[in-house]
Amino acid sequence: RAFVRQYLPAWRYEGVAWYAAAQAEAGTVAVYRFYQYSRQVHWYTQDVAQRDARVGDPDFLYDGLAYYVWAAP
Repeated sequence: RAFVRQYLPAWRYEGVAWYAAAQAEAGTVAVYRFYQYSRQVHWYTQDVAQRDARVGDPDFLYDGLAYYVWAAP
């Protein structure tokens, strides 16, 4: 946040977007992270099938399990 505020002043801080847990807790699901080379963005998914489909894709670098989020009620 500090880096973005200092070096990207056109971006507006809108507050906390979500909370995450570093370890699995009751009611949480895993979120997996990739880096997509062609778009130069990070890509996240909770879907294991989507994760598995992109692991072998050369356009995606698999960063592994990023964190856990609470599932919607």
